[in-house]
Amino acid sequence: MPVNALRNRAWLGTAAFTRALLGVCLAVLSISPARAQDTAGLRLFLEPSKREFVVGEPLFATMRLRNVGTVPLNVTDNLHVRTEAVSIVAELEQGTGQARSAARYRPLSLLFAPASYRSLAPGEENTFVGAIFFGGTGWFVVDREGDYRLHARYRSPVRSGRGVVEASSEPVRVSVRRGSGAGRFLIDRDHRGEGARFLFWQRGDHLDRGIAHLRQVQTRFPESVLADYVRVAFAKSYSRPFKNYAIDELRPIDCPQALVELSGLRVRLLPAVLNVQSSLDRARCLIASGRRPEAQEPLQFALRLIEQDRALETLLDEAVQLEPTLLAAGPG
Repeated sequence: MPVNALRNRAWLGTAAFTRALLGVCLAVLSISPARAQDTAGLRLFLEPSKREFVVGEPLFATMRLRNVGTVPLNVTDNLHVRTEAVSIVAELEQGTGQARSAARYRPLSLLFAPASYRSLAPGEENTFVGAIFFGGTGWFVVDREGDYRLHARYRSPVRSGRGVVEASSEPVRVSVRRGSGAGRFLIDRDHRGEGARFLFWQRGDHLDRGIAHLRQVQTRFPESVLADYVRVAFAKSYSRPFKNYAIDELRPIDCPQALVELSGLRVRLLPAVLNVQSSLDRARCLIASGRRPEAQEPLQFALRLIEQDRALETLLDEAVQLEPTLLAAGPG
């Protein structure tokens, strides 16, 4: 065979080998980062119960802390806004769309228990659903008309004591409009914020002036959405016992009165968290009143809403603690 032919053949063999080797290298490079390097990361999501409110309308929010990395992370077990790990800030926008004067939500009190931690697996979420319309510095966001940008931040020490883990949510815009005047009446004539506290806590027999004020809101503005929030608050209060330390007396559950408060409730106006809560309260009280067959409808309504958002499942756990036979009202 001529020398040139041998050289050409050797070159072709070398080129084929080079291409094969290059293909192997590319394949290795395409998979090696995922195998060789784990990533850590958190994302925080803030979801208000709605995007448009009227003055005085309770603002509820859901927060979801998600592990978007590839390794487990230690995070605080409780994502409640009453823990120091979570903060929410509202910025009132000017007409230009530029934000001004940020206000931070201050809870009425912090959780007494020291922070505990849990391992959050990749793809797993830690959630919180609750009210943020009233706090340690008074009303938050809904006491003033305007457009607001809300954002949340999670920041807590790593359990090992080295550094912090943190995440911030994207800003979410909510609008507050004047409404029927019920909100201004509620806010401006509320003695020492007692009405707001009862509406926030959904309990407090010792808040006499606040209770009387909320009853006035119901009477004067029966068509306002606030009247429905007030009914839900009273229903929750009556459907649970309350220790009134002002008179050193324990008030027992008053299910007949709780059912009165829940009659005619306009569920379409309320956030899912309150619809689940009020439906479970109604189901429990129907059972306690010897009307178990009637408990089926509100129970199933609550279970459907929980199926759509598992963050609401803690409400079912609480209801079962109060009425251990609750789920016996359903099928099976």
